[in-house]
Amino acid sequence: MPLKPLVAQADLSHAQRQTLGHRLEAGLRLLDEHCRVYQYLLKRTIAPIVSAPCPQPIAHEAIQGRAAYLNARRDELYDLSLYSATTNAVPVTLSIVTIKPPKHWPNQGATTYARP
Repeated sequence: MPLKPLVAQADLSHAQRQTLGHRLEAGLRLLDEHCRVYQYLLKRTIAPIVSAPCPQPIAHEAIQGRAAYLNARRDELYDLSLYSATTNAVPVTLSIVTIKPPKHWPNQGATTYARP
């Protein structure tokens, strides 16, 4: 399943971001010591900016100039995505079992397996 951002932070007001932060904090407090929270930050160079045509000549020229300026700086401009994942890392106890084959099997040594 592909990862998708849950909320676009740019679309939220300050109060909405604060509420979201408090809800996330409250949810994380419910996790015990067996849970792990991983955060992944993806940093990618932005795609080329393609400006839409504008019927006003002065505005069209200004928009085209700004798009050309930003496209010239694309190696310095990034698209950032933040993802979080939680896992439940319950410790597993392994027991070691050694199996010895019957004596009539030629050239067979003992085999050791680990099982939960």
